[in-house]
Amino acid sequence: MKRVCGLLGVTHIQSSLSEEFNLLMEGEKRLVHTIDVMRMATQTTSGIKKTPRI
Repeated sequence: MKRVCGLLGVTHIQSSLSEEFNLLMEGEKRLVHTIDVMRMATQTTSGIKKTPRI
């Protein structure tokens, strides 16, 4: 009986860990996307700055 409880505890911990991991991965994807957007924005602004005014 004790072993079953232990297994249940472990599986519960594993499922919560995998949820945490998924959340982390989602957060990382969003962060990377934000960085890409920021990089593109800085590139466009620098590109605008570089072009000589007519």
